[in-house]
Amino acid sequence: MTNSEGTSDSLLSWRQVWQVFVDWRMYLYATISIGDLGSIKCLMTSLPSFLKDLDYSNEEAYLLTIPPYVLSCLAIMLVGYSSTRLNEHGFHHVFCLCIGLTGLILMITLENKGKPVMYTGVCIACCGTFSALSILWSWFTNNVGGNTKRTIAVGMMSGIGQIGAIIQPQVTTLKYHVTKGTHSSDK
Repeated sequence: MTNSEGTSDSLLSWRQVWQVFVDWRMYLYATISIGDLGSIKCLMTSLPSFLKDLDYSNEEAYLLTIPPYVLSCLAIMLVGYSSTRLNEHGFHHVFCLCIGLTGLILMITLENKGKPVMYTGVCIACCGTFSALSILWSWFTNNVGGNTKRTIAVGMMSGIGQIGAIIQPQVTTLKYHVTKGTHSSDK
């Protein structure tokens, strides 16, 4: 935190509001959150459908979404504890993204190996992507000084990050229709 950010104890500091929009780091964090939120929203929205495509019933598919979220919660706590204890967030964030990518690669490459292998890939992907977002938020809020600047920056990062939550499911749906051979003109 630098003195140029204007750390004020008043309720609102217009200087800190201005600092949010001229600080290049805010845009970097927001760009990273686009990717993180996009992958999380994609997993959240498509997980029941994905499990149903593995020949589970509707009830089984929805019940099988619980363990990846429970494991993700445990992973978030472990990674959060580690990053706080070591006072390091960047490498933890990259590590979590690599774990999530590993899970997604397992899901793609081991598609014909059976349900347990695919489900393991789902669990790994969820643990990595959910943990990455929590580390990003922790890293972000630790690096922004001033109450007003932090508050405005969190809103900005959250708003811009939702672009990924809007775009990613559309890309996934488009990819799904292309791989299945269905197009909107076929209807």
